[in-house]
Amino acid sequence: MLERARNREPDPEPQLGLRGAADWPRDGQALLRRVLRWRETTARAIDRPRSWLLDDAHALDLAARPPRETNELADRTKGLRALRSAQRSDLLEVLRAPIADEEREFPPIPRAPDAREKQVVSKLKEAVVARAAELDLPDGLLCARRHLETLLATRRWPAALEGWRREVLYDALMDRLP
Repeated sequence: MLERARNREPDPEPQLGLRGAADWPRDGQALLRRVLRWRETTARAIDRPRSWLLDDAHALDLAARPPRETNELADRTKGLRALRSAQRSDLLEVLRAPIADEEREFPPIPRAPDAREKQVVSKLKEAVVARAAELDLPDGLLCARRHLETLLATRRWPAALEGWRREVLYDALMDRLP
């Protein structure tokens, strides 16, 4: 498991888990995606938890209102244990760089499900719970609810469910999509 975690590719669409940005303009979502990708790469490089470097709340805040200068970034990120001056400089560059056209090409961040969609997610969750019981695994380990919501919203198999999870869940989940 450790070896697989070390060699696992970072999530190409980390912004999909942050619904707080679902109504943002495309450029804002692209900047959030860029910041979250930077966070993942940097956290791995310095071997620290992502949230020590930059938690989700700070990532959302910085992408929504990018700081203009180093001092402003430092003031707004006080208390983050792994965010040092070198990382702050890199982050400021990430925030300042213009958004390229190819950075705007990604699936939209899904909104919170409505009542009908919640029923579908519940049906999907039932399938996960049943399959987890068969495999003697905790259902949360097999598939997180947010991945089910992403599957429903995008109709695309989530990257986080690739590998063995795809093998044990794909048919059961895809059959339950409306």
